[in-house]
Amino acid sequence: MKIIKIGGGETINLESIVEFIKHLCEPIVVVLGANHLRNALAQKLGVRPRVLQSLSGVSSVYTDEKMLELIHATYSGIRRNQFVSLCQAKGVNALGLSGIDGGLIKGRKNKGIRINENGKKKVIRDLSGRPQKINVSLLESLLAMGYTPVITIPILDEDGFPLNSENDDIVSILANVLDADQVVHFIEAEGLLNTDGQLMKEIGREQLENLTESLGGRIKRKLMSLLKIIQNGATVRILDGRMSDIITAYNSGKGTTITTITVGEKDYTLLDETETMVLTAKKSEIYLERASGVYVYDQDGKRYLDCSGGWGVALIGHRNSEVSSAIVRQLNQITIAPSNHRNSLREKFTNYLLSLMPQPLNRVFLSNSGTEAIEAALKFAICTTGRDKIVSHIKGFHGRTLGSLSVTHNRLYRRPFESLLNHDKVEFIPLNDLKAAEEVVTEETAAVIVEVIQGEGGVHEASDDYLKGLRKICNQTGALLIIDEVQTGVGRTGDLFAFERSGIVPDILCLAKGLGGGFPIGATIVSEKIEVPYGIHGSTFGGNPIACAAGLATLQTIIDNELVENARTKGELIRKRLIEITNNISMVREIRGRGLMIAIELKKSHKLLVELLKSEGILTIPTGRNVIRLLPPLVITSEDIDRIIEAFKEVFLKLNKVVAIL
Repeated sequence: MKIIKIGGGETINLESIVEFIKHLCEPIVVVLGANHLRNALAQKLGVRPRVLQSLSGVSSVYTDEKMLELIHATYSGIRRNQFVSLCQAKGVNALGLSGIDGGLIKGRKNKGIRINENGKKKVIRDLSGRPQKINVSLLESLLAMGYTPVITIPILDEDGFPLNSENDDIVSILANVLDADQVVHFIEAEGLLNTDGQLMKEIGREQLENLTESLGGRIKRKLMSLLKIIQNGATVRILDGRMSDIITAYNSGKGTTITTITVGEKDYTLLDETETMVLTAKKSEIYLERASGVYVYDQDGKRYLDCSGGWGVALIGHRNSEVSSAIVRQLNQITIAPSNHRNSLREKFTNYLLSLMPQPLNRVFLSNSGTEAIEAALKFAICTTGRDKIVSHIKGFHGRTLGSLSVTHNRLYRRPFESLLNHDKVEFIPLNDLKAAEEVVTEETAAVIVEVIQGEGGVHEASDDYLKGLRKICNQTGALLIIDEVQTGVGRTGDLFAFERSGIVPDILCLAKGLGGGFPIGATIVSEKIEVPYGIHGSTFGGNPIACAAGLATLQTIIDNELVENARTKGELIRKRLIEITNNISMVREIRGRGLMIAIELKKSHKLLVELLKSEGILTIPTGRNVIRLLPPLVITSEDIDRIIEAFKEVFLKLNKVVAIL
């Protein structure tokens, strides 16, 4: 979340600033100045602005009724209309608001400015004031709906009358109430200059306090507001708003950075994640800082088409506006409602989710992740049947907590915990081998667990005949059939649920990943067979209202926008085009998958291909030694697919040259 303050100078490059806002791809609130226009109009009308300097050295413009009319005309009229039109022309969904609109900003009228006039101290009262309260709900609702609010003065006093106010004061209170991580000021200078006229690249709180004490005039008021901003935890960037390429200047660190960190001998060193986190996976060099739709952006502003889909979580794209709106609305109501109490939002979500299920799947247990959904499924199966043996599949992956790990085949994940896993209770069989299933699944088996398409195992698909056969075997032996659709569920494969194509219905269905549109959620959906006594299982955070709000918005977005069909058609298109361009590529063994769950199997290691694709701006998921998975969001377009294919062409061309040299 960033606040952008645009100065009202004549030479400020608004077009460049709009391009910068578009580039950021994150919630933005703009506070727009118009000093130059106000002064120019005042001169035309013969109104001479009166500048007052208080006894403390702070300068301000005296505001009477005529000046307030000028402010309305220039700030809320000419300047704002110009900027909003420019934003909309460039694809930024800007919406102009003055502090008066919707009671956005309310303040308190100044008691008066103490000045020294002709050697006498006196108090001057005018129509100016300081902001006190922001209509946060209004702003958050607009941001959640994808708008970029562009705010101008005037503001309202306690009695509902307009007041002039300083934009710097508005910015500081906005940064606080919206919990902004950064405020970016655009001025007609290269940054903050010291008393010798030299640019200060980076300053800390102590230096800013000293500067505030030593300077006067309008700059003193600005510095005082900057001090409030960093005291509330945000950083400040001051940039030259006259530049034609602000994006490059911002990314290269130009201008002045102001932080809470002491600059100089007491420098605070920010430790890298590799030093502060327990590393359970190798870190890439990329810092993912923002995202929108199918794209993510790194710390330098480089854009990547996310074919990893956040490991399948960004099912309907990053920062989907419907999901964001739902989360913000829920944040303003209640954020945790334990499962021993009812909650209306949770009721709406579970009802909608179950309405999408075939009978007899009619109840759901909510948790926070895929592995938790599997844990619940295994416990429910054991409780219901009174049995304790589980049948799983070779190359299957179901999670890393101990219960789900026990039915995960890969020894790499299991080996360190072998002493805690009961080998006698879990048996692994090959996928699509009905004969093996018939031999292993008995009247001692509590459940058979299977992925319709093995994700971590390399995108290998269970055949319809195999799934039908498993259903029949479970019916005959009294074992329960658990289907793990943590990765394949909710439209990923071109069907709402991958098992539907086979015509069977499981006893227990596990969902997670994309179900929350980016918010953590897990769901274990059960049939009427399942009997679970009170107290046998639970989840403190499972089913919290924010997750349910995200889940409901995600499901509605998928259904209302026909994204299941898009997954089917776009997945077919990607596979077809990949097959076309890899026909003569000897290193490619096979292209396979269903919907937007695609695997590229190589005849050698995938490491070089993954890195080359990354350099071309495509993020993928390596699997095993020689398989690359593509799990792009369901909102992917034909133009996005063109970019993916061109990147693969370029990478294969480079690889062929390497092979030729070797």
